[in-house]
Amino acid sequence: MARIAKILIRNGTTAPSAGDFDVAEPAWDKTAGKLYIKNAAGTMVEIAGGGGSVGVDPVIAGMIF
Repeated sequence: MARIAKILIRNGTTAPSAGDFDVAEPAWDKTAGKLYIKNAAGTMVEIAGGGGSVGVDPVIAGMIF
């Protein structure tokens, strides 16, 4: 039986600190409901689309945020 890959995103209750993450590593602020990623410049940037919605598919590996 094939196994489905599981993606784990580290999370916390505040905006993430860039020093705690690798480049391209995502982070979830569960209190504010925001998704961040560390960019090549070494800073955490919020991933967002128009209208304040998260600019990525909210279903990741069967987990709904």
